[in-house]
Amino acid sequence: MLHSYADNELHSCSIYLDISKAFDTLNHKILLDKFHHKFDIAGIPIQLFRSYLPYCKQFTKLQNLQCTLVNPSSGEPQASVLGPLIFIMCK
Repeated sequence: MLHSYADNELHSCSIYLDISKAFDTLNHKILLDKFHHKFDIAGIPIQLFRSYLPYCKQFTKLQNLQCTLVNPSSGEPQASVLGPLIFIMCK
């Protein structure tokens, strides 16, 4: 599309946003506090979140090399079904 604008000497503008690191910025304690105070999530649902987050492991892999698994204190899994929902709720 941008090529056709350029070919016809029309002005165009585009904005690219990289929010891939945004998921890494959610502190688990703040996240759970927000669920409790902002959305009044308590009892079993908050216990499920509290038990879910510590088991989310991260690692870096480059070709055949892989570092050890780490248990981060912030962020949440980007490939999970809950990931985008958690992110939206906390912003």
